[in-house]
Order: sequence, then structure tokens, then C-alpha cells
Amino acid sequence: MRVAVDTGGTFTDLLYLENEILKTNKVFSTPSDPSLAVLEVLKKLTPHVLIHGSTVGTNAFLERKGAKTTFITTKGFEDLIFIGRQNRPELYNFFVEKPAEVIAKENCLGLKERISAKGDVIQPLEDSEVEKCINWIKKQKVESIAVCFLHSYLYPYHEKKLKTALNLVGFPVSISSEILPEFREYERASTTVINAYLSPIIGKYVKKLKQKLLGVNIYIQQSNGGWLSAKEASEFSCHTILSGPAGGVSGAYLWAKAMGEEKIITFDMGGTSTDVCLIDGRIPFTKEYVIDGYPL
Repeated sequence: MRVAVDTGGTFTDLLYLENEILKTNKVFSTPSDPSLAVLEVLKKLTPHVLIHGSTVGTNAFLERKGAKTTFITTKGFEDLIFIGRQNRPELYNFFVEKPAEVIAKENCLGLKERISAKGDVIQPLEDSEVEKCINWIKKQKVESIAVCFLHSYLYPYHEKKLKTALNLVGFPVSISSEILPEFREYERASTTVINAYLSPIIGKYVKKLKQKLLGVNIYIQQSNGGWLSAKEASEFSCHTILSGPAGGVSGAYLWAKAMGEEKIITFDMGGTSTDVCLIDGRIPFTKEYVIDGYPL
């Protein structure tokens, strides 16, 4: 049996087919431990595949309840994640409030290394810098690490070298050349930081589900409407941040097509956020998204 479960801030919903009849169930969500509501809604069912749409990552980010994260970048660019770009959504508003920070400035470190815009090594990442980074991080008592070196999408070796060294001493690491290997360092850094911020949260959640649902193949819906394996969702958690909203859009479009309608507006209101999508014949896709002030 294949079932679909969506956890929101208020309710957790179940959808499955039994004898070609579509059946549903709904229970209250358990924000302190979302897996409890999933297990509750799955009572008396023995699925072999669970397709899971989740707002665990979304809500953790919006409520700033992610992991304590540190940001490692090229020396001189430590303020990158705070400066951002010159884009101003309210140009003449003198009282605009910046979104709450995901990481603290004291948890940012710059290392001596440099790659040119053509991908050439200007300054190699020396072993002494790696050792310096490890010693510094040990003092910070952080839970996750985001690494974004300048132009690493062209030459990822420095990031991979640092990740390998940090993994060996037990630190979970997200590197920009794996998370978003594209130019524009601010957007790449922001996405990598979000991934590092959420990965421990999603990882613990998925691990708990796997322990309680032995023998069930668990897939997490990602922001583009596709699926990630449980392992992939733990490593690339930023791709699940719009998991629930993406599922809502896909489901609404499917039902609309069944009724002969292809131009619709979807409205998905939950306990924490509300998501709206305009569908003009087909589901729109974008490579750029901003969540609570941060590019993703």
C-alpha cells in the first residue's frame, strides 16, 4: 500500500487508496514531535511506501528553530550573509526591519583561500588553515556548518577538502558546490546556510520516522514537487523547505484538471503560513525564491 501524509502546523493529513476508493484521515499535529501525529494518522495501516509532505523545515526556519550554525567563507567575505544585495523591497521606508538572523556574526569565519572568476587557484587552501578552522569550530559549540568559498562552483576542491576534514572530526557540513553550484555568491551562501541550519532538524525527524516505521520506504516531497529519499532529505534539507506548499499546488492542479479546469489560483492556509499559487494552464517553476528575507 502506498500512502501520502502531509504534516502542517495545525493538522496532519492522510490520503490513500483502498479498493480503488480514495480515503482520508486527519489528526491534530504534534509540533513538539511531528512524527507522533504521523504515527497516529497511520494507525491500522501497513504501508510499504510513505510519500511525506512536510512543513517541518518550513516552520523551523520561519520560527528560527534550526540548528546552531557556523558560516565558513573566503577571508574578507565574512559579512556576506548579512550584507546581502542592494535590492530594497521598500525603497523609501526608513523603518524597514531586517529579517531575524539565521546565524550570529560571531559564528562566521574567513579562511585564506581564493579562486578566480575563471576557476583558477589564486591562493590554495593550506592545511594550516583547515586546522585553524577545526580548532575554532570546536570552541563555538555549533551543531552544523555551512561552507561557501568564492567561485567554488567552478573549482570545488577547497570546499570538498574542508568538508572531508570536518567530517573526520564529526561535524556535519553543507558545502555550496554541492547545494547550489551556481554563480552569485550571496544566493549560494544563503541557500547553503539554510541547508546547514535545517539539516540536523530534518535529519533527526526522518531518522525517528525510519525507526518507528520499519520496512517502510520513506520519501520526502521536495520543493519542485518531486521526491527525495530519506537520506537525501537529510543531506539536502533546503530542498524540502517548500515541501508542503508544493504538494498542495500539485494536488490542487490534479483535481482541477479532473474537473476540466487548468487556469486556477490555489490557496493553502495552514496554522503557520499561507501559500498562494497562480496556475495558468500549467504549474509554474522558478529557480529563485525568497523565504522570510533569505534567497533560496
